[in-house]
Amino acid sequence: MSVQAPWIRALGSEELARLRAPPRRAACVEVGAPARKVLLAACGDEVLALDARCAHRGGPLEQGDIEDVAGNDGSAVAPTIRCPWHGRRYCLRTGREVSADGAAVGSWPAQRVHTTEARPDGLYVRLSGAGGEGARPCPSDEFAQVPSAEARGGARLPIAMERSALQALLLAEAAAEDTGAAAGAARADGGPEFVPDEFLF
Repeated sequence: MSVQAPWIRALGSEELARLRAPPRRAACVEVGAPARKVLLAACGDEVLALDARCAHRGGPLEQGDIEDVAGNDGSAVAPTIRCPWHGRRYCLRTGREVSADGAAVGSWPAQRVHTTEARPDGLYVRLSGAGGEGARPCPSDEFAQVPSAEARGGARLPIAMERSALQALLLAEAAAEDTGAAAGAARADGGPEFVPDEFLF
C-alpha cells in the first residue's frame, strides 16, 4: 500500500481567479516541506502543475510561453510550456518534452507532474513521487527542490511572505492589463525572448 502525499493549499481563491483570467499565464509557488518549486499553469478552467524549473538547465518555466502543440501522430492538441532560456517544450499534462512538431522526446517525463484540485478556498496541490519510496527519478528533481536555509547560507522567508510576493506579482499584472501596459520585455510576436543554448552556457 502506497501512501499519498497530502493536499497543500498553493493559492487562495482570489489568486486562483487572477491566474485563470485571460491571457493564459503561469506562476511559480513553493509548496511542501522540504519546499519544491511548482509551476501552476492556467489552461481554461483547468490548472495544471509540474516542476517549475526546466529539466535541461533549471530555467524559470513561469517566464515561458504557454503554447498549444498538436501531436505529430494526429493526436489532440496539448498545452505546452516553452522554457525562456533554451526553448525546450514540455507537455503540461504529462511532463514529457515535445518538439515543435509535437513529437515526444525521450521515453519518460522530463518534468515531474503534480495533481491539482480547485476548492472554494483556493487551489490545492498534491506533490507526486518526488523522493518517495519507489519513486522513479525525474530530471526536473535536480532543479525543483528548494535548497535548505543552511545550504543557501541564509534564512528562508516564511511561506506567508512568499505567497504575498506572488499576490503582489499577480496584482501588478492585473493592474498593467487594466491600463493596457505590456508587462516585461517581449518580441514583436508577443512571446518572451529566449537565447539559444550555445550562447548561455
